[in-house]
Amino acid sequence: STARVLSDKIAKQEILDPTKPYEKRIIDALELYGFGYNTLSSNIKINRIPSTDYIDVSYRSGDPNTSAAVVNTIGIEYLRFNEKLSSQRGRQTADTIGSVMEAQQRRVDSLTNLLIEEKRRQGAIKPEDVSATAFQTQNQLETRLTEEKARYNTASATYESLKKQLDILS
Repeated sequence: STARVLSDKIAKQEILDPTKPYEKRIIDALELYGFGYNTLSSNIKINRIPSTDYIDVSYRSGDPNTSAAVVNTIGIEYLRFNEKLSSQRGRQTADTIGSVMEAQQRRVDSLTNLLIEEKRRQGAIKPEDVSATAFQTQNQLETRLTEEKARYNTASATYESLKKQLDILS
């Protein structure tokens, strides 16, 4: 039905496709009743109110109820669009942080393996028995490992915080 098609398009924030016969008939009917794209766009004014986050929306028609309905619908759809956009950006940010976190984990694992290899190469003997160079290498690797674990923990905490914020928004 026409109502279902329009509801689906609105819910998905899609436009009617004039190449599809049924949707073309809907477009023609909307134009016939004065709700075609050209009529709507020529009768509407949208301006940002300077120095604010507000917009001023006005619609001119022969019926004040129609004008009110058009303006109110634009406001509702604008808010819904912004919410959807913010949610998508939040998910993208969380995904990016998740990727960084995984990369940091791989780096920590790599440094851990280097440390283990260095200890094996040295025969896992006491530091006082190891040459100064080998001891210094071990310390450097342990320092790098600690730094990478700290970066990983920071990224992990940020990721979890963003996940919670997304859950709240959803």
